[in-house]
This record gives sequence, structure tokens and C-alpha cells, in this order.
Amino acid sequence: MKDKKCKQRYWTKLSVACDTDTHLILSARTGRGPSNECVLWKPLLKAAVRHFPVDTALADAGFDSEDNHALARRNLNVRLTIIALNPRTHGRKWPQTKYRRQMRRRFLKGVYHQRSHVESLFSQHKRILLSQLRARLQRTRRSEVLLRVLVHNILLLSFFLWYLCNRAPQGERGTTRST
Repeated sequence: MKDKKCKQRYWTKLSVACDTDTHLILSARTGRGPSNECVLWKPLLKAAVRHFPVDTALADAGFDSEDNHALARRNLNVRLTIIALNPRTHGRKWPQTKYRRQMRRRFLKGVYHQRSHVESLFSQHKRILLSQLRARLQRTRRSEVLLRVLVHNILLLSFFLWYLCNRAPQGERGTTRST
């Protein structure tokens, strides 16, 4: 019986920091999956804060670590971080570190549900720009993904600009004109 080698499947992975109100992508990083997302928090958040004021940072359990909370609150002046606790790391035990313990004690579910806007952003991105990549090499796949992020933002900004130019003035809303 021959020993068959198991081929590992890799894919290009996009991680983003976005504004949940506008779906504008503030910063983006590409990588190769499967991989650990926790290390991407620092570069994503630093790039987002450099160009846009961030009051609340939301993330799923893949970004759960005390270092991520501390970086955001102490170094980047983010008022609130809401990162779902990863049940695989502690199970039912209470976390021993300061910020993760605060998360366990007072998890703001209503605010955390704003994170669903990120899933909506990815759905919108794939629907408009498609999910298939044409590039073959990892380097060119990375460039293609980042170019799609740029196109996504340009499309959003052009839509907002079109909306602002074509909406009716305040006094004319709801009225019809007849000649």
C-alpha cells in the first residue's frame, strides 16, 4: 500500500477593517488561508486609525487576545473593543486578564451585532466584483484582491456622490410639480 501525500488546499484570504455605517473599507490585508487571524488585528487597526477616527472596534473570536484589547485601548485610543471570547481557549472558566474579563462580565450584544455589516460588506463585494480571482501566483493574487478593495471603495464613494447630487432639496421632498 502506497503512502499518499495529502495535498493542502490554500486560498487567498482578505481581512478588512471597515466602517459599519458606510461599508467603506478603511484598511485591508491579504494572506493565505488557513491561517491565524489574530496577528492581523494590529496592522489592520493601526492603518484604520491613522486615516479615520475609531470609537468602537468589533471583531469575531478569531481576534480574541488580551494584547489586541490592550493595543486598541491604550495605544490607539479606541474607547471600546468588543471581541467575542474564543470558547476554545478557556471553555467555561473566567478569563484572568483585565480586558477579556470585562468582556465576559459586560458583553454588549446589541453593539456586537453591528459586526454583521462586515458580512454584508463581503456579500456585496462578491456579488458586484465576483469571488473568483484570475491571477495564479500568490503575489499577483494579492495585488488583484487589493485592487478589488480599491474598486469597491470607489464604487461606494461614487454612489454616495451620485445620491447627494440627485436628491431633492429639503423643501421639495414629497411634493409633485405639475405644469
